[in-house]
Parts: sequence; structure tokens; C-alpha cells
Amino acid sequence: MSNKTEHLPLGGYFSLELPMKTKKHFHKKAICLNTGRNALEYILRTRPYVRHLLIPYYICDVVLEPLNKLGITYEFYNIGENLGCDVQKKYDKHIALLYVNYFGIKTDEAVRLNCMFGDSLILDNTQAFYMPEIPGLSSFNSARKFFGVSDGAYLYTNVELNVELEQDISWNRCTHLLKRLDTGPESGYMDFKAMDMALNNQPIKKMSNLTSAILAQIDYECVRQCRNENFTFLHQHLDSMNRLRINRKQINGPLAYPFWHKDGENIRNFLIENKVYVPTYWPNVVKYVSNDSLEFDLTLNLLALPIDQRYTSHDMQQIISLIKEVI
Repeated sequence: MSNKTEHLPLGGYFSLELPMKTKKHFHKKAICLNTGRNALEYILRTRPYVRHLLIPYYICDVVLEPLNKLGITYEFYNIGENLGCDVQKKYDKHIALLYVNYFGIKTDEAVRLNCMFGDSLILDNTQAFYMPEIPGLSSFNSARKFFGVSDGAYLYTNVELNVELEQDISWNRCTHLLKRLDTGPESGYMDFKAMDMALNNQPIKKMSNLTSAILAQIDYECVRQCRNENFTFLHQHLDSMNRLRINRKQINGPLAYPFWHKDGENIRNFLIENKVYVPTYWPNVVKYVSNDSLEFDLTLNLLALPIDQRYTSHDMQQIISLIKEVI
């Protein structure tokens, strides 16, 4: 047997300038995984007694992936006009409730539900990266919805799986990030779609070294402040036209500014024509609901306006001007 000491490779070509020793993650005490849906699977695997999950109609259908994988049944519930949960009673331990902290502006509702449902609640913070841990509550978020990474999620839970997780590798899912930086968003869009598809049916893995290194370099307080300021700027100008009532005290680095207007679908098309790319949350919803439902209306007419750290008040004013031009 050789007693030769293993050394890190020295010399050779450079990698991206992402010092691996920084390790300044925002969620320092969380479990670092590859995706939000796998964080949900992780939670459910630690609770084998949960055999049924209540989920909102207004949610991305990737949430069904871990449920189908684990053979967990589910049923949908309706949300209220202000994106709250309308479930009124607590069920037995075999049934859990999933709630989405929509756009990162429903922290008060998450706290209310935690008091009501206790450990029967699972909190989806994929749109609320800055939501802190609530002791005793299982929750998870998604880094790629807030930052320039191809994957990454943070999980809070009291029970850890007794398994050794493989570490993810993500370099081959980053072409859209590089293309956008070098040649603009249009050139990398198909790569982005391919990356999104590549995350389907992935096993639970540890966050990749590349994603971890990128996330360790971010000035999280600067990002939070920028998002808050842009959100507030839009709210001051659009609140009177917004069907959604927003508690400004709950704003904490939100995902986007949710603007719900009766002509939302036309506004969205006009914004996209003018290169303001507004996503639809979520196209799959219309398959499950009736045309006269609240969720159908939200899917068509609620606009998630961009307010993230890439933009300034000048950009927000451009969005406002375009909206007022079409209304």
C-alpha cells in the first residue's frame, strides 16, 4: 500500500475567479441541495408517515415530481384573493399542507399557518429567498430564481436523512448564464430552456461546487436593498391599479412585483414586445381549474414584474411608462 500523500493539483490553466474559501452563504445553517423540488422530496422522505399532501392549485407542476416518485397522493386547494390559504382545519399526521410564500410577500400568512398547522405545514419559499428559518418548520427555497446560478436550494428541517448524498455537477448547465452575459438574453434562451428541462427527475444531491462558489461571492444585503427599493418604486406608482393588496411591511428582498390587472394578459404581451420579459406563473394551472376561477384569472392576468438587482429606478420607470401606455 502506498503512503503517498494526496495533494490538490497545482498550476495549469485558470478557472473562473470564484475563490472557494470564501463560503459566505446567506443561509449558513441550511442543508445545501441541488433543487427546490428535491428539497421537498427530502422533507417527505424524513416523514414516511405523510401519505397525502394538500397543495394549492396556483403552483408550478414540478412540485408533483417528488410526490409521484414517492407514491404520495395529493389534492389541490384554492387560495384567496390576496394569495392566502383557505384551508380551515388541521388534519391528522398522515396529511401535510404545502403553502407557497408567493413572490416573497406572504410571510405574515406563513407565520399564521405555522401557528395553525405546526409540523403539518411545509413552506415553499422558492419565491422568498430571504425568508429566515422558522424553528421547527420545514421550509426550502431556490437560489436560481434570485441569482445567476443554474441550480441550488437551501433546506431547513429538524430531521436529516441518514444517507450520503452525491454532489451535483453543474458546469454543463451554465451556457445560458455565459451567453446572456456575453451576447444578450435572446441568444441564451434556448439554453435556459434546455437547462430547465435537465433538472427534471434529478436525484437528491448536494449543491454543486460551482453553484456554491458563485453563491459565496454575492453581497446579499446589497441585493436585498435593491429588490426592496425597486419593489417600492413600482408599488408607489401601480398600487392604485393593482387588484392585489400588498402589505409593504412584509417586503424582504421579494422575487418580483406582482401586478394583477384585468387586462394583464394584454399588458404582458405588450411588455414582451418591448423586451420586458415577464413570465407566466404558471401555465399548467389552467389545466386544473375552471375558466371562471381565481387561479385561472391569476395565471392570465397577474404579472411578475422584474425588480431584481440588475435594475435601477430608471428601469422601473420604463416599465411604468410602458404599462400606462397600454392601459
